[in-house]
Amino acid sequence: MDVQKHVQAAVAWLASEHNFFIELKNDLANLKEDLESAKAKEQVKDIKKAFRDFRYLARSEQRFQQYEKQVEEALADLGKQKITVSGTISEIHHLIQRLQTEAASLIHDSSFYEGKIQKLLTYLQVNIQEHHLEQAQAVLMEIILVVDDAEKWIAALSVDLNQARQILLKSQEEPDPNWDDFENPETQRQIQRLLVQRLFRNISIDHIQDHREIIIKAYFGKFGSIFWIRQNINTKRIDIGFPAPTELGWDQSQFSLQFYMERERKRGKTFRVFLEKLLEIIADGTKPHGRMDVGNRISWELR
Repeated sequence: MDVQKHVQAAVAWLASEHNFFIELKNDLANLKEDLESAKAKEQVKDIKKAFRDFRYLARSEQRFQQYEKQVEEALADLGKQKITVSGTISEIHHLIQRLQTEAASLIHDSSFYEGKIQKLLTYLQVNIQEHHLEQAQAVLMEIILVVDDAEKWIAALSVDLNQARQILLKSQEEPDPNWDDFENPETQRQIQRLLVQRLFRNISIDHIQDHREIIIKAYFGKFGSIFWIRQNINTKRIDIGFPAPTELGWDQSQFSLQFYMERERKRGKTFRVFLEKLLEIIADGTKPHGRMDVGNRISWELR
């Protein structure tokens, strides 16, 4: 008897058919729609309106309270799954044990995502109530990324249990404190959060598989000048480029910077500090009475 095959089949059925996962998937889709709507808003009151009832918070709390009941129901439904089982009594007993373990594990893994989303939504609610627009937008971006991970996890469950586990592990990763690795989802979130805090807009992340590159893009300034950061996954070199906003009298019209990871690390410099300082210079240059010698400051302060 192929125990792994039967477990995989049962898990795929559970993820696609059981009410627990159907409800979770639907709620995530509704939440994502609300998030996208709120992200497009420009005022705290508009974000608050988009989250007027915080439906997901209530649903998530309800599911969490029924955790044990949901596990029991999942196991019962797995028992009804019509799969052909042949083998010794010992093998069949082993299969049942594996199914029980996997079912409980699935509910536990889903609670990880729900708990993380619930915590962020509560934090968002506080920022909205206190009219902190920049912080609210940063948290919005982070929630969307977690929801994306959760959706990928659910989709993978019905195809490949091991793939789903990899997604879960990836979503639990701690960020590199130096922001050296753009493949790390937490590092991506930290960079996005910093960009939002500096009033950058329409932030996106693109994975260019053919060239093994990750590109983070955003817009800043009154007329939406594009700012991009690109890391080559193989060499780890980071390139940054952006034009001067047309309404400002900067001392340069185009900027192209490189951060060589290995070389800068030997000099005791990290990309995190480099990026924070660069965005500080840009932010100062976009202020009505800020310093316009952006090129000179970059040359002197980031060398």
